[in-house]
Order: sequence, then C-alpha cells, then structure tokens
Amino acid sequence: LVDAYVVGKLLYPDRFAHVDLALKADEIFSFFVGTPVYQDMVKDFGTPGAEVGF
Repeated sequence: LVDAYVVGKLLYPDRFAHVDLALKADEIFSFFVGTPVYQDMVKDFGTPGAEVGF
C-alpha cells in the first residue's frame, strides 16, 4: 500500500502533494504491524522513490 502512494506521488505529484509519505507509511504500518516502522524500513531499504529522483 505504501508503494501505491509512492507511485501516486511520482505520476500525479499535484494530486498527491498533500500526502506526507512518512506519515502515511507509519499510519499504514501501524495498522498492519502495530507500530510505526517507516524509519526502520528507510534505514534498511532506502527512501521509497529515491531511485527515480523522488
């Protein structure tokens, strides 16, 4: 689900400008795993979308 927001921000930046990816990711991770783990994921795998200049 987090990747869907990354793609949305890349393809439609004007429509997703209001979305803070870190906050949205932590919201999603908290729902599924019970804790906000976005920063841990960034540390282990890098920032989502960074490969394409996001």
